[in-house]
Amino acid sequence: QRVPLSTVMIRRVGSTEPAALIKDAMEAFENGDPESDVNIRSIADTNQLGEAISTCIESASTEFDIGRQQELLKAASYGKAFCSDLDPQEFVDAAKKLRVLNEVRKADIGMPLTAAQYNLLTPEVLIGRLTLRNRHFLALRICDLLQLRNEGVLVHWAAEKIKKLTSVQPSMEDEKIAAVIRDKLLAYNNDLSFLEVAAAAYRMGRRNLATMILNLEAHTADQVPLLLSMGEEELALHKAVYSEDTDLV
Repeated sequence: QRVPLSTVMIRRVGSTEPAALIKDAMEAFENGDPESDVNIRSIADTNQLGEAISTCIESASTEFDIGRQQELLKAASYGKAFCSDLDPQEFVDAAKKLRVLNEVRKADIGMPLTAAQYNLLTPEVLIGRLTLRNRHFLALRICDLLQLRNEGVLVHWAAEKIKKLTSVQPSMEDEKIAAVIRDKLLAYNNDLSFLEVAAAAYRMGRRNLATMILNLEAHTADQVPLLLSMGEEELALHKAVYSEDTDLV
């Protein structure tokens, strides 16, 4: 791809762009040069400091080399100290984005996305792709970092766990499998719906296991239709009567 304009503004030889001057001032500061303070304030006096900080952040987002990312983010952070009215959200979002990109670019994951690709793809789609590749732990970490919903990841993990345990240890008791699923899911999300997990167990031929998992579902109105589809009419009726919902009965 063509070198991004933000990078050109900072890295071009002899550049006098505000973003380049911020980077130079930061390097002078680290070297103990007192002129660094004069240089950064000269940019602030031109009211271009905010734009220069954004340029540094944007350039950092386009880099693949982690050292260069840190260098540019450090320059942006240095500039922020002299701009009291700057919204820090742009910096925070860029740092989180780079953490995600650096993780998925690792050789064992093998998804060398650019920042532009990530923006078009959206974090939700990236999490979905990681989930389908059984990278559940990384997908959950990204959900935590970006404060996104993790239900889809957990349900897919539970379904894959049931498949694995059923194929590797076919004699494993349903109670033990249900306990493994319950403990892991509730540790991550207390409001999770267990319907899809129970349906996955039913599709694997573990009818009793499906019933056990379905008992973890908090909403009776959701339990009854699945029980009926599984042929568990008596248990479905018991659940409906217990809920005191005449429509369900």
